[in-house]
Amino acid sequence: MHNGQFLLTFKYRHYIVSSMDLNEMTFVIFDFETTGMSPIYGDRICEIGAVKVKGKETLGQIDTLINPQRSISPGATAINGITDEMVADAPLIQEVLPEFLKFIEDAVLVAHNVRFDLSFLAAAVYEQQWDPLPNFLIDTLTLSRKLYAGYSRHSLDELRYRFQIFYPGVHRGLGDSLTTRDVLWIFLEEIQNRHGGEFEYVLKYHGPPYVFPAQVNLGLTPYPTELREALEVAIQERRSLFIEYIPEGQRRPNSRVIDPYFLVQKGQYSYLRAYCHLRRDVRTFRLDRITRLHLTEYTFAEEPR
Repeated sequence: MHNGQFLLTFKYRHYIVSSMDLNEMTFVIFDFETTGMSPIYGDRICEIGAVKVKGKETLGQIDTLINPQRSISPGATAINGITDEMVADAPLIQEVLPEFLKFIEDAVLVAHNVRFDLSFLAAAVYEQQWDPLPNFLIDTLTLSRKLYAGYSRHSLDELRYRFQIFYPGVHRGLGDSLTTRDVLWIFLEEIQNRHGGEFEYVLKYHGPPYVFPAQVNLGLTPYPTELREALEVAIQERRSLFIEYIPEGQRRPNSRVIDPYFLVQKGQYSYLRAYCHLRRDVRTFRLDRITRLHLTEYTFAEEPR
């Protein structure tokens, strides 16, 4: 979609949603447990919890472990208690994601510190080469800071104790989703009491809603034309690439074959997520560290299991 067209579409949707009655809106409150802190460095979703509501009515929920096809970091396990053994027989993300996307269809998404969960959702969607999602997203962390500016702490644990919300499964997908749902209800009631029952008053405190991040537009990057064109063909046609790449901390490149999935932007750098045949794992490659790139004739069907 052209950037101008996207802007017009965003403004139109923003206008329509802003005028909606909060009690008539569908929200999906979700929480991901992950193998670590960043999808850029290969971390993945290992549990999805989600609750769908309309007004004060709960319409459904999702609660599932996911096999992330990589080890869960000790730091993540210390927080959520999920181990490699627990997810060994769980479904893969490509098996669960279609159900989740159908579940969130036409809903405003809500999470606590939504940028974290959104980064993992975007990585999962783009690995399947699917289009960006149209959903708006709201962050209860942002709302907490704006509605209760007199408090210095706004973590979900802090809100859990402040509002006396206790569900089984602290720091697990469904447990944290249920807690965030109740927090959202408290915030919406506060906003309705102060102003009124339209979504525009939520945005008065929150600011513009979050939207799904677009993939990197290679045409706007400073990389050589040959590299840009080969990457675009490889991703669109699912063709393997031969590259020479300088890993972080090294001075000389090494050679490898990769299966490219998608591109993301983080700060000033563009990154390529790809399956690395040398390491036999999904890795992230910084584009400016690719010194040579060659498009092969080999195609790949999907991410290796």
